[in-house]
Amino acid sequence: MQEAYQKYYLSSSYVTVDEMMIRFGGRSRHTTWMPNNPITVGYMVFAICDHGYTLNWRFHSPSSSIPHLSPFYQEIIDNSLSTIAIIYQIG
Repeated sequence: MQEAYQKYYLSSSYVTVDEMMIRFGGRSRHTTWMPNNPITVGYMVFAICDHGYTLNWRFHSPSSSIPHLSPFYQEIIDNSLSTIAIIYQIG
């Protein structure tokens, strides 16, 4: 699906990164707990969106480490939160 979205939809230069939660009530080490969200427990997904279309996305797991980034991106996020690395990867 991601390949089709990127192939057939020409996005503008103003896209947004959206943090989404997929409700999940079972047991999994990949679930995220966010008490202030409408969906408090579930899978976290970071997505690049444009005018209501989801162009690309990546699941985020608090139990797995963030994959290797190029030195350029690693230098940018060294003093930031680890979830910022996801934004650079899905772009």
